[in-house]
Amino acid sequence: MLSRRTPDGRRRARHHSITIAQARDFEEAARFAALRGHGPTAFVTLNWAHAPSRRLPDSIDRLGAVRECMQKWLYRRRVPVVWLEVREHPRGDCDHAHWLVYVPRDHFSAFELAAARWVRQHADSFASSAVKVEPIYDLWGVVRYLLKGGDQEVRERFNCSRFRKPSQGVVYGPRIRVSHSIGKSARQAAAAGGAKALAA
Repeated sequence: MLSRRTPDGRRRARHHSITIAQARDFEEAARFAALRGHGPTAFVTLNWAHAPSRRLPDSIDRLGAVRECMQKWLYRRRVPVVWLEVREHPRGDCDHAHWLVYVPRDHFSAFELAAARWVRQHADSFASSAVKVEPIYDLWGVVRYLLKGGDQEVRERFNCSRFRKPSQGVVYGPRIRVSHSIGKSARQAAAAGGAKALAA
């Protein structure tokens, strides 16, 4: 697995596609969120090509800064911090990211405005096309769509071939992430708690 250095010398691993293990973890996290009543309701696309930045030239650093704004925004409103993330680099110019986020209906409009503000404050210039927020009506359809950059096993297992996008480019650094609230540790703790309840 090749890697490259960031401007400050950190190494980023190179990923050509989503693996079956990553895809299964992604689906399990989404299912866990849905079962707990916090299934993602907002589909967010962040296109860095439309919001360039010399201050944060590394897309992972900028994504982290914007993600932190999002998490704080949810936390301040006492909304469970539930998100899933996929990064893509399909055309070789600039990578972009997708989020699936749990946003209650009465906060949706405010979230949409805030998302544009978070990206704008970390950019030198900003086009409205840099951020797109859409409601999710079919969570599993969106999950399959985001796994379209998977390897052949992923595309067959999750029925992604119909999207006709076999490559989503090379991504340096994490390709998929999920919030701690629905990550492996949270899911294992919930399963262990259920087992204890059954044994009592």
